Amino acid sequence: MYFDLYAGLTFEVTMKRIHTLLVLLIATLLFGSAIAQTNQPSQINGIGISSHPITSMAMTNGTLALWGNPAALGITESFGFLAMVPSDDKDFLKDRAFAVRAGPFAWSGEYINDVPTGALKPRIYNWGMGVELEDGVYFGARYRYSKNIPQQNSWSFGLLVRPYSWLSVGAVARDANQPRYNDIKQKAAFDAGFGFRPLALTSWKHGHRVSVGADITWYELDSRLHPVARKYGDKMDPRYHIEVEPIDGVQILAQYASEYKEMRVGIGFASQHTRIHHSTRSDDKKTQGGLSYILYESDGMLSLPVQFQPKLVKMKMPSAFDDQQASFSFFAQRNPELEKFLEKIRRLTKDKDVKGLVLEVNELNIGMAKLQAVTRELRKFKAAGKKIYIYTKSLNNRGYALASLADKLYIHPEGDIFLVGFASGGLFLKGTLDKLGVEVEVDNSGPHKTAGNMLSESHMTAEDRAQREWLFGDLYRQFAEMIAQNRGWSVDDVKRKIDDGPYLASGAKEANLVDGTLYADEVEKTFKDLYGNKKIKIQSASSYFMEPEIDPRWDRPMEPKIAVVYAVGEIKTGRSSSGIFGGRTMGSETMVKAIRAARKNKHVKAIVLR
Repeated sequence: MYFDLYAGLTFEVTMKRIHTLLVLLIATLLFGSAIAQTNQPSQINGIGISSHPITSMAMTNGTLALWGNPAALGITESFGFLAMVPSDDKDFLKDRAFAVRAGPFAWSGEYINDVPTGALKPRIYNWGMGVELEDGVYFGARYRYSKNIPQQNSWSFGLLVRPYSWLSVGAVARDANQPRYNDIKQKAAFDAGFGFRPLALTSWKHGHRVSVGADITWYELDSRLHPVARKYGDKMDPRYHIEVEPIDGVQILAQYASEYKEMRVGIGFASQHTRIHHSTRSDDKKTQGGLSYILYESDGMLSLPVQFQPKLVKMKMPSAFDDQQASFSFFAQRNPELEKFLEKIRRLTKDKDVKGLVLEVNELNIGMAKLQAVTRELRKFKAAGKKIYIYTKSLNNRGYALASLADKLYIHPEGDIFLVGFASGGLFLKGTLDKLGVEVEVDNSGPHKTAGNMLSESHMTAEDRAQREWLFGDLYRQFAEMIAQNRGWSVDDVKRKIDDGPYLASGAKEANLVDGTLYADEVEKTFKDLYGNKKIKIQSASSYFMEPEIDPRWDRPMEPKIAVVYAVGEIKTGRSSSGIFGGRTMGSETMVKAIRAARKNKHVKAIVLR
């Protein structure tokens, strides 16, 4: 696992906080007792609906977290909607509920037929919010408003910690403001739970498929409201959970509450953003019931393994990349980050619905290392059985080296390919300075230190020429070998074509550098025909990447990591900074702080200095 260690990150403090919170949550678990919501009146020590969904203090995410731990609302920034209809063998428990989520905020309305005649129609409304405090640590709050129920409004607070991909721990303090019910003050109830994914401890990529856990509650009941009073810690009656996803898009849940011998079993089916779920319940009093809901989440769900429409994704190749993006400036151009672009290619490679890439490539202003990094990912894309179709209007050396990887390469009829190889020259001002009577003194540590040669020499020195020939000769070799491998030519053939360059579009076609010429409005139809499937869809990259990539794993801030420390810009003392006209500086204080933080973090096993 990688993470970025740049300006001002203090991971040692973060880890201490996570450890402290984890200890507090485990301590809460040890002092809890039975789940207060189960089989208690809907308006007491619960959040509303009598036939509540199967939820866990530690494992439930998304919109459903409003019925579990509100801290989980802070995990993702998404939109959600839920419509729920419980049913029971008692008519007056046939309730219904709706919920809406917008980012970290959520609202639910619950409508309860509390008496058989329907004369009284209680309403319960909940507002929830969740935020991320630290990496893997979340806090949430829930406010409840009741109508036609003799209970004051109440506040609940939740905490969730996910330190590893296999462990989640949560706790909720319900009715923390001790609201009155029938003018009798209610005690706060404390829920705590944990979730465990045993298969995530293995190297299996589907370690998220099995989750087990338990919740307990620590609460007190007043004898004036209940025939049998209960004090904090009177019982330890846990509720056990298990969630299994045998295949993507299918979720099986079971929950057992030991005090009331109540069993709940549910199954859900998901497709991209929507899940349909149904569960049934029964208890020792032979009370039976069920609950059905439909859930929409904009950040997506693992879908049933159904083949959707095959597609070609159309995107434009950036002309340049930054190792790390600078802060915003009105005066400087911001280029995409290299690693983020490579991650997009990896995502396309994994997506079975993506059959190919329609890539517009023009002149590239990137170094050989970045060119090789992009080429390596595109080769993996092709190795997965996918096609790469490239269209261009103009290519320079590096642009053609990348475009030569295409299964089919087309150029605009008025385009050109500036394939000319590499050259290196210099400007030497000694003669001019001599005429002006200016004498320059340059102190070099050796003949190959040539930064001052522009002022001290009238021509390129032998040492300077030798080192340039060595450097650019090696770059030229790599460049020619890359094109030869991509096009299936010999290196000598590539060098001959370079010697004959540059080319206009017609000459490039004759030299077999491209497969043909196309105008821009012919691109999509031509590449669809080349793929040979009239039903295939061409989707823009901006539209495709609006759909977030689904990662079902839990957070893992305490798992072993490799820290990537970015060393970008001119070295200076002080802190790193970005200029308003562009450019980055690498400050000594910032770099020392980042490396020290990685060194002190016991979860960091190595550092990559980029």
